[in-house]
Amino acid sequence: MMKPIGSGGMMELNQRRRRVAEHLY
Repeated sequence: MMKPIGSGGMMELNQRRRRVAEHLY
């Protein structure tokens, strides 16, 4: 896994994962 530069990248990844989690749940 690559480490995103800045918290912005992390926030984007979190949002994407949250959307996927919603679909999975």
